[in-house]
Amino acid sequence: MLTLIPLLLGAIPVVWGSQIALQSMFNAPFRWVDYETPALEQFNDFLSEFGTVEYVLVSWPGGTLEDARYEQVAEALRRAQEDRESNGQPKLVSNVLSGYSLFQTLTSPPADLSRRAALTRMYGSLVGEDGETTCLVVALSDAGSKLRRESIEHVLEVVEQELGLERDDLKLAGPPVDGLAIDDESVASMQTYSGPAIALSFVLCCLFLRSLWLTLPIMLIGSLGQAASLAAVYYLGITMNAVLIVLPPLVFVLAVSAGVHLVNYYYEEIDTSDHIDGAISRSLAKARGPCFMAAITTAIGLMSLTISDVEPVRVFGAVAAAGVIVSVALLFLIVPGAMQKRAMRERATHKRAWFGWLRPLPLSLPSPRGGFAPRAGAIIWRSALFVTVIGLLLLVIGSVGLYWIRSSISVVSLLDEDNQAMQDFRWFEENIGPLIPVEVVIRFDESSDLDALQRLELIRVIQRKLRETPASGGWMSVASFLPDPPRRGGLRVTAQRAVLRKQMKTKRQEFIDARYLKDQADGELWRISGRLYGLDDFDYAEFLNQLSDQVTPVLAKAEEAGHTGISATYTGVTAVVYEVELSLLRDLFDSFLAALALITMVMVFALRSLRAGLIAMVPNVFPTIILFGTMGWLDHSIDIGTVMTASVALGIAVDGTFHFMKWFCHEIDLGKGRLDAIIHAYRHCGLALIQTTLICGLGLLVFALSGFLPARFFAFHLFVLLVLALVGDLVVLPALLAGPLGRVFVSSRRTAAA
Repeated sequence: MLTLIPLLLGAIPVVWGSQIALQSMFNAPFRWVDYETPALEQFNDFLSEFGTVEYVLVSWPGGTLEDARYEQVAEALRRAQEDRESNGQPKLVSNVLSGYSLFQTLTSPPADLSRRAALTRMYGSLVGEDGETTCLVVALSDAGSKLRRESIEHVLEVVEQELGLERDDLKLAGPPVDGLAIDDESVASMQTYSGPAIALSFVLCCLFLRSLWLTLPIMLIGSLGQAASLAAVYYLGITMNAVLIVLPPLVFVLAVSAGVHLVNYYYEEIDTSDHIDGAISRSLAKARGPCFMAAITTAIGLMSLTISDVEPVRVFGAVAAAGVIVSVALLFLIVPGAMQKRAMRERATHKRAWFGWLRPLPLSLPSPRGGFAPRAGAIIWRSALFVTVIGLLLLVIGSVGLYWIRSSISVVSLLDEDNQAMQDFRWFEENIGPLIPVEVVIRFDESSDLDALQRLELIRVIQRKLRETPASGGWMSVASFLPDPPRRGGLRVTAQRAVLRKQMKTKRQEFIDARYLKDQADGELWRISGRLYGLDDFDYAEFLNQLSDQVTPVLAKAEEAGHTGISATYTGVTAVVYEVELSLLRDLFDSFLAALALITMVMVFALRSLRAGLIAMVPNVFPTIILFGTMGWLDHSIDIGTVMTASVALGIAVDGTFHFMKWFCHEIDLGKGRLDAIIHAYRHCGLALIQTTLICGLGLLVFALSGFLPARFFAFHLFVLLVLALVGDLVVLPALLAGPLGRVFVSSRRTAAA
């Protein structure tokens, strides 16, 4: 009881810190990679020159090019920024462009374009294929990008004041909208499903352990570990993100799993011992080795994630590993007190309960047909070779499937289709054009002999070529706002070109403010901004090659004409997200291999044999290779939540292996045969492994209802991995022990004993 007092007092800052951590939720995948790659360097250079270029698209059903309300809202937003500046507040919006105003500009003098020509420039960015549906493009300032919730609410407030339209009447899209939706959905996932997950785990624990008094401390420590993992994020000064949202439920289920094993060791001691006195100390002595060894291997699996290039994944691994070790330590401090106080009385009561079928199997049974353990042992013994061959064959097939594994962290892989932001995203793609930004920057060195008008002509040619690139659209640049340069020849053309030069000079600062143009000390940058469709299976590397294929011939032709000092850069947030996706794939393999190597060393040390340790690792890699290999064969992409389950599953699978091997080796050391040792292991830990799989798996599976896809897939895939780990520990491992390879374990134990 005295141990509970500091624990409960410590819970106060833990719970407070966990709530503050959730409030700090901010997802920005392009900031997750902190090492320098060419793509990241180019994007950082782009940001340093043009600043953060994030936009919010606003439209409403029935909003067309003739709807002057777009310009009404645009003017109101401009005035609102002036008011904010006069009040000492930062501008949230840097620029506003409406399809209505641009169409009016392009079809009026001096541009005086035909309707068709004007629409050609606006297709995919400000007007849809129907030539009517348009939108408002609100470019956020650097401050507005950081305060995206406030910025979006500001835009909505202005629209409501001007037009009386509320959020449900509008269509909103753009990276800030997507990011905010991901923030809200991930927090909602935690707040909505944590309670039901804990409640279900609590009910299952009560049923399996048949003791409310023993279930309560396990639930308390699991819940405290869940909150502590969130609080650690806050106290370490880390911003909460979509990756870390699956951290708390993982720590919870790992703590509960260890608690169930601990209680089962205690029940087993009471069932099999004639001396009740000292049962607690004896059970703790037996449980301490396998429980802490399992916790260490699980922590190793999690710590392997710290080699990741993705910062949130590193944090996830470190905090989760610490949470596992601390939770197990707390279980050994708190649960024995509960055993001492009430377990004996409740145990005697529950032996007469209606759900006696849940009791642990007694140590001795009269016949091979008398229970689960002898029956399972006999089946495995007779079919050991068959099970081993099938298991190894599945491993080979799964290993081949790993070749086709791919990752994705696009918005379509994070949000459910029922989410309002996702529905608006699809509406914009169907009615106006693509939304995911991509940038092409053309640099003219100071050595370039092209004047402003010639540069405009070159940009227009490049922009036309870019429109031919598949899966893209909405390409805009300085050329989108100016009339076509007239061809050379004649006094009239000369005069028109002179007027256009003057117009370019007059509007130059507007183009700089709109971030389409940038002066440098040694040159000039012209930005051509485009958008991509949100395709889950999009190959960005191939897309970059397609961009280069369109632009390179144009620049080569200019160089042949004697115009040097011109180069192109392809960048944008998509390029960095692509780097994150590549990092996720590297992390999946690198962290898994690192965890595999370290856990194998622990297994070899524990079994005191290199060969035995290597064989015992076969059922531990079984879950990960089968699941991810199947995903590769089925061409299912892995997301930010799924990628972390590989190392986690390895650690959890080893948990069961240690418990099973403890009892198997114990019987071998007593001189028993392999069949008796397998049956003995089934009796001692088979039911506990099934219980922990059901409690943890079903508790996690509640999150499969979440609208936040990484949490949903993390829960579902980890549930599948837990089930596969159970198959590995209770089917594949006993088959290996019963087959020819099992002799290695017998010889190694007896050699060590000699």
